[in-house]
Amino acid sequence: MDNTEAKFQIAKPLEPGSYNARSRHALFLIEQLIVIAIFAVCAAVCVNLFVHSFLTARDNSERNYAMTVASSSAEAFRAVGRNPQLLADLLQGEYTGGNVYVFYSSGWQKTDEANAAFTVTMRFSTGDFGVSLAHICVSVVDYSGRDNSEILSLTVATLRVGN
Repeated sequence: MDNTEAKFQIAKPLEPGSYNARSRHALFLIEQLIVIAIFAVCAAVCVNLFVHSFLTARDNSERNYAMTVASSSAEAFRAVGRNPQLLADLLQGEYTGGNVYVFYSSGWQKTDEANAAFTVTMRFSTGDFGVSLAHICVSVVDYSGRDNSEILSLTVATLRVGN
């Protein structure tokens, strides 16, 4: 056989059990494993983003409800003035130790202290020129492992002339 015949010789097809056939199957499997690994990493990143989004939405929802409750408590304080017992009755809360406590369930419905997920605490003081101050603090009580973490705090002042 001369050189010209060797150049134009047709290669034999691979037999199913030959070395090259097994090598190609192994490369295909490795390629599939790499694709699965990349997919798993992308899926993990997406799940992490969804969890972070859920937690952020929950925290924002808590802040919105807390702001509504704190604003309502502030308006009640401005209406009642210096009478914390009347304020506690108006807000359906408890007046103990000079503070007013209002308890809310996880769905932001008023409840008792035993079933509370959120607490509104109102502390009273007097400022300059007879101004009545109320320090309103909305906090989480034993919710998702966060004991008494403050959601928001607000200070309200009112001045009553006459009575």
